[in-house]
Amino acid sequence: MKLTGFQRNVLAFGPLALGATILVAMTYPAYLDSEREHTDLAAKKKEYQEITQKMSERDRLDNLKRTLEGDINSLRNSVPKAPYLDLLMLDLERMASESKVNILALEQPAKASGPSETDDLEELMRPIKPNQSKVLPQLKPFVAPTPTATAAKPAEAPNPLGLKQVTKRLFITGEYPDLITFVKHLETYQRVISLKDLSVAIAAGSDSTASKNVAGERAQKLKSTKPVMSFLLNVYYLP
Repeated sequence: MKLTGFQRNVLAFGPLALGATILVAMTYPAYLDSEREHTDLAAKKKEYQEITQKMSERDRLDNLKRTLEGDINSLRNSVPKAPYLDLLMLDLERMASESKVNILALEQPAKASGPSETDDLEELMRPIKPNQSKVLPQLKPFVAPTPTATAAKPAEAPNPLGLKQVTKRLFITGEYPDLITFVKHLETYQRVISLKDLSVAIAAGSDSTASKNVAGERAQKLKSTKPVMSFLLNVYYLP
């Protein structure tokens, strides 16, 4: 039997076409799985990059936080260039919370006759002045008292250290042991401060002498059942 050209082509290329079809049918599911795995891998890579960026940002924020805490500690451990009353108030609130007392007010003290703020500063500087007990008094010429001479104020000596101070009056209330604990916290405070004109009182009747000081007046005004402590807080800084 003689085969035609078409039959010969079918016999020659038919097995090849059949094998190719079978090969494609067997490998196509694997190809789809490979595409799906590549898609999942791309999504995982993107998620990994996002997580890496977030971790880097968190590390940067942690480093910034540590830097700020170090700057704050160095500021607290030295004489600052400004009063930084907001930082002082945060520290006072922290010490009050640890001592279990309540801060009533931090006010500007009322002007009163008596020693000026520079007297407190001179008293703070007195221990570091050399040979203080051996300084001879200066002889000044006698000036006849006149209305202008008596009214004139003596010029204040310049401060050799350049220190300045801000004075505030602090009112706190609490039990006596807690008030003492708060004062001990102030004694170990990192910044250079001093306390003056300290008074403690409780609310009493009108015939009592407890309301004659600043603490007594505030306790009487608030009708506080706990003792009220008040003192002048001098905060020193070096501009």
